[in-house]
Amino acid sequence: FARASLNGEKVLENQNMFVPHRINIKDLAKLGDNELVIHFQSAQRRGKELEAARGKRPCWNGDNSRLYVRKAQYHYGWDWGPVIMCLGPWQDIYIESYETRIADVYTETRLENDFKKGVLAVAVSLEGSASAVTLELYSPESSLLETKPLDGSGKQTFNLENPHLWYPHGHGEHPLYKLVVKLHNGDSKEFKLGFRDIQIVQESAQGEVGSSFFF
Repeated sequence: FARASLNGEKVLENQNMFVPHRINIKDLAKLGDNELVIHFQSAQRRGKELEAARGKRPCWNGDNSRLYVRKAQYHYGWDWGPVIMCLGPWQDIYIESYETRIADVYTETRLENDFKKGVLAVAVSLEGSASAVTLELYSPESSLLETKPLDGSGKQTFNLENPHLWYPHGHGEHPLYKLVVKLHNGDSKEFKLGFRDIQIVQESAQGEVGSSFFF
């Protein structure tokens, strides 16, 4: 439970440790010294208040009010540790300046035709002024397989014949392809990708009630 202000202006009211926030401070930041103040409330006290207002819920371990608080639950104590209600920024706070940035890259791999064809779908989301994007796909041996362009945010698809298949430990090799997403301004993101498929096998068990259940 935190409230953040920059140079006296509130920029964030947060009630969830697990949700990151990006805030535009272009109109608030100034040359020279800037002051960021984060005021934290007692998570234990706020949890108790929420529990009193909404009712007590069943809980097998620790203070029941923790169920109303989006905070690391082991802070309330666990079988391996005492109650230590930690307080403060969880991860880095930083300022980022850009004209265009790669906001998000979503990838999805799938196999078709008895694993003889691999499809890699890529969706890129940019922030800022529109910019050309280049997608580079490298083989597990690090050789460049294909380059595809994107005009700003959008989607592209790579098709591979006889892709190298990724297997779990003990079942085979686990080769990884590399995808590099590049902006003209030098910003880039890199991803490791595997082509694999998983299925639940449920078959009738002879002489038994029910069926098998394995992957």
